Amino acid sequence: MKCPKHNRILVPKRARYGVRRSCPEPGCTVVLWDGETSTPADADTRAWRRKAHNAFDPLWKKGHISRAKAYRLLCAGLNMPFEATHIGMMSSEQCRKTIAWCMKFSMEGDWKRPALPPGKPPGSSPRGLGEAPEAIPPHPQGEKNRPRPSTPADGSSRLAP
Repeated sequence: MKCPKHNRILVPKRARYGVRRSCPEPGCTVVLWDGETSTPADADTRAWRRKAHNAFDPLWKKGHISRAKAYRLLCAGLNMPFEATHIGMMSSEQCRKTIAWCMKFSMEGDWKRPALPPGKPPGSSPRGLGEAPEAIPPHPQGEKNRPRPSTPADGSSRLAP
């Protein structure tokens, strides 16, 4: 992998969290972590990626939803392909959009809603993703003939032993 700014091969070095590759050009801040979900990034982009992780990770780490579901919802919310919806691959602008989406998602409690089925575009969502719930149909013999829970003859709400 090469530095996108200087076209120089990134130099690998062992680090606490794996192999970190950096540009050998003095003063260059481009870094890449080994793995399939990272792309070379300068210091500004890496800072935005950290902010995006700080906004996104609590959604699944606190147990509201699974990590996989959180990423599926994020890719639908940002209208991005699932394969490209990894914070380590995002530009600083995509990270800003991720942070805004996370704030909106957290405030609306959207973790209670089902994830979009694969291939469904946002807006054509299944029931529970912003659509009004179905109304309770009227009783065929009128409201006053609707069955009611029975109560004991003495008017108490206790059940007989």
